[in-house]
Amino acid sequence: SGLQPVRGTHDLFPEEMRRHRKVIDTARTVAERYGYGEIATPIFEFSEVFQRTLGDTSDIVTKEMYSFTDRGGENVTLRPEYTAGIARAFISGGLQHQLPLKFFCHGPMFRHERPQKGRLRQFHQIDAELLGIAGPQADIEVIALGWDILTALGLDDRCVLELNTLGDTASRNAYRAV
Repeated sequence: SGLQPVRGTHDLFPEEMRRHRKVIDTARTVAERYGYGEIATPIFEFSEVFQRTLGDTSDIVTKEMYSFTDRGGENVTLRPEYTAGIARAFISGGLQHQLPLKFFCHGPMFRHERPQKGRLRQFHQIDAELLGIAGPQADIEVIALGWDILTALGLDDRCVLELNTLGDTASRNAYRAV
């Protein structure tokens, strides 16, 4: 059967790559209208970046990360998601005094899960992060940005936006009491 890509990965040939670029370029344009600046973080980080931000017991950390020890003895992980690396960049870049910050990024993610239809070990994501805004305003803006990206791609007529909430602290405590 010859050489094949690793199970759960695939090649992007010219037509698919054109569509891939269109999604990224459209998302970037919409994000820029919202005032988001594009950044790039490394494809791999020290493993503790993900363990600390995602929690040692999350499914991503316990089952799905591509982690290994490099030749220098450092424990590193291929990024399974963007938020942890962006939080690390925020801290290590000393950006605490520049809040609020709006970041847009895109790139490959890696999760070591059993490949099934529609799930890949290497997949591509776009991401928007709004740091330094308290309350629901940041969530509202990021949701609106996502919807505007889908609309700009002509997909809004094929999508349904469903919103849910865990409530505020008082309502969560009342729910737990019941």
